[in-house]
Amino acid sequence: MRRHLGLKGKVDDGFRNGLKPVRMQLERIGRNLNQAMKAGNAAMMADNGLQIETELRRIGEMRQEINEQIAALSEALRNDLSYWKVAD
Repeated sequence: MRRHLGLKGKVDDGFRNGLKPVRMQLERIGRNLNQAMKAGNAAMMADNGLQIETELRRIGEMRQEINEQIAALSEALRNDLSYWKVAD
């Protein structure tokens, strides 16, 4: 039955299109956090006496959360499409 539906059915593009901008924003935030982490690490390496370990730890936690959310969105998209895969 699924094979027959898969051959004639269409994937709900509204679902995919709705998640794309969210994922793109999360990826942008992740890139910004990576840049902040690099800048913080560079500041620590310069040995200028800044005490930013706590902030770097918080940035690392935010990066982890962003990565988990991106993975969750990717999984949701894969699961939505897996229903429509046609068996060989």
